[in-house]
Amino acid sequence: MEKNELLLFKKSTDAVGANRGFIYQYLKTLVLWVNNYRNNKDFNIYCEVEDDIKESDESYKRVNYTQLKCYSSVLSLKHEDVQKSLYNFFMLFLMNENYEGTFAFETNTSISRNDRLLSDWSLEAGRLELQPGLMEGSVLKTKEILLQELEKVKKSKESTIQRYIEEKVEKISKEMNLKKKEIYIQDKDKLQAELKKSISKVEDLKNEIMNDEQLKKFVNRIQWEFKQITAEDSLKVLELETLSILRDILRADKEHKDPNIYFCRLLTEVSKKATNDKKEGRMLNNKLLKKILNETDDEINERISMKLMEKWEESLKTGIDGLHSHLEKVEQKIDHLTTINTPGTFLEEYAFVELPHKEEKEIQGFLHREQNDHQSKLELKIHNMEKVEFDVKISFLEMGTEYRCRYLIYLEELQLNSTKAYQAIKSLESKVQKMCTRHTMELSKVSNIDSNEVYMELEDKLEMLLEEFNFELVRNGIKVDSDIVTGQMFHMAAKCSLRWHKEAQIG
Repeated sequence: MEKNELLLFKKSTDAVGANRGFIYQYLKTLVLWVNNYRNNKDFNIYCEVEDDIKESDESYKRVNYTQLKCYSSVLSLKHEDVQKSLYNFFMLFLMNENYEGTFAFETNTSISRNDRLLSDWSLEAGRLELQPGLMEGSVLKTKEILLQELEKVKKSKESTIQRYIEEKVEKISKEMNLKKKEIYIQDKDKLQAELKKSISKVEDLKNEIMNDEQLKKFVNRIQWEFKQITAEDSLKVLELETLSILRDILRADKEHKDPNIYFCRLLTEVSKKATNDKKEGRMLNNKLLKKILNETDDEINERISMKLMEKWEESLKTGIDGLHSHLEKVEQKIDHLTTINTPGTFLEEYAFVELPHKEEKEIQGFLHREQNDHQSKLELKIHNMEKVEFDVKISFLEMGTEYRCRYLIYLEELQLNSTKAYQAIKSLESKVQKMCTRHTMELSKVSNIDSNEVYMELEDKLEMLLEEFNFELVRNGIKVDSDIVTGQMFHMAAKCSLRWHKEAQIG
């Protein structure tokens, strides 16, 4: 039994159109395709091959897989589809042992509040080696899930073969024709050999799963992306993102064409590739995109699937007859953003996102609900700051605690009340996390640490980051206050790898 026989998500192309989230998958594939073209990344993208999206670059021996899910409820590591995805990713990991790359699980929804491991894992994805405890927990949970899923596959595969063997045995007992009986006997022997091979292959896979060093490498290549938006909103976000990229492409090619027409044309192409009967017919690349961009208006109109466009419009709940009016509204939005993007112009009206004041009682209540685990990490890191006076550390801890709690309390409020602001803040948080992680890793290169200088250097970097972030964000009608970044920094120190001191070397 080959490893690819153990994949759980091998798809029948006949059933693709019935997939609940097929529009979501097509749109995400389209975003990846046009973005690669804009950035001159010559990857081959395969639709519905081994996983929802396979992105391959043979010259660099790299392959990225993406599993896309669209849900109306939160997810956790206990969810069946999440567990199946982990198992499928591991099989692909083994099948591509000579390749680098990532395994991404992407969904519109959010993580269950009760799944702390998944929440931490998603935050530290790709950097688990910086968090030994988190790495250990991720490996243990992944091992448990993989063994459970392998057992399910084993039972299904072996019961199927055993059923065929029993059928052959019954035919052998009833068949009077010696030649036919001999054929049934040969078939039975082949099935028994296949059963034996299947059992052996499962045992080999168990050994692969029990290899902790291999699992560490595997779990560190998993990416989790939870958009935390409704299914309907996720489609609109991907549509706007695609149109924005297409506008950039057409502008660079000095083409004054309507990006909405290309959106329909390219979405149609993605759907056709995804449902092609042959694997080699499901590939998208820059060469194909360039060819489509050079099509005449008549060719483009002829090759747009109105049936798909109707399904697309239905998914937005605006009605089939509203397709053109909907696209016109999108075009107006993009035109507005383009005007704002003109050099020398700046949006004067925007919503200012800033941390609201929180009473001490509310902050202490938050710490109590959190069970003080993250807070203790913050206290330890501030205690270990080098060349900082004790009373300064006390004040620093009070300030850090206040900013961290205010930020996290406010984040909960935004998630319930303002999707747009919440998405912006979470996007900024990812950038802050990346900068804080890099800043911490650079400390290992410095022999003599002064935590005062380390802190101020990071603070300057974060201020510059916020300035650049706001320059882009304000075009969408939002501007973020610097207190948000301060709260995010202390959140990183309490939950992630950020510190302002050099770790003592053990050895």
